[in-house]
Amino acid sequence: LRNIIIIIIGVAVVLFVILSFLVSHSITRSIKNLSQTAQLITRGDLTKRAEVKSKDEIGQLAKNFNVMTKSLIRANQRIREYAATLEKRVRERTRELAETLTKVSREKDRINTILQSIGDGVFVINKDNKIAVFNRAAVDISGFSEKEVVGKKYDKVLKFIWEKSGKVNDGFIKEAIRTGKVTEVKNHTVLIRKDSKGVAVADSAAPFRDKKGKIVGCVVVFRDVTRERRISQMESEFVSIASHQLRTPITAIQWLMERVL
Repeated sequence: LRNIIIIIIGVAVVLFVILSFLVSHSITRSIKNLSQTAQLITRGDLTKRAEVKSKDEIGQLAKNFNVMTKSLIRANQRIREYAATLEKRVRERTRELAETLTKVSREKDRINTILQSIGDGVFVINKDNKIAVFNRAAVDISGFSEKEVVGKKYDKVLKFIWEKSGKVNDGFIKEAIRTGKVTEVKNHTVLIRKDSKGVAVADSAAPFRDKKGKIVGCVVVFRDVTRERRISQMESEFVSIASHQLRTPITAIQWLMERVL
């Protein structure tokens, strides 16, 4: 009897060892399969699935893992669709921006052409009082080239002064910016050229606004009125002399011809 019990115990131990090995091997293989699948998915292969061979905890884990993989596929698909939509929008916005920039460039060229063809001197100052535009006539009148003035504050380059006192007379520009109204250049205003010679000028300054109506700069138009002032002065002198000194119209006409010629 004792020998029989020993044999039974021995057989039971052997069966337990074999069963434990089989269970351990099954669990190890399932975990290894799950680990390999996880590595492949990590590398971007979302087509792989974990093997579900049991209904125990390992099997449930593999099942949940596969559900998670499907969710990743759906999320990845949504990301790709969103990326494609975003890329399309970016292309559209880029095209629209390019078209807008082209239109702005053309409009800028058109305005610049108009400004350059104007006979009067024109310069534009921004909100920082720096010259942004300086047309050809302004170059001719002032003697300064466009490169010498653009980007600089106007009062550091262009000197508008009173003819008699020599004091600064750029109040018409400041007043236009302050009041938002067109302001005329005062009489007897002189612009000091680059060669330090004075040029009698006249015309006006007008503010310009942005889309919101805020004043962001000023457009100054000026012209050389030296000849006009000389003629006006001659007329005044002629009237004065004719009234007090000259006796005949012929003498007055001769005097005027001498002054003109």
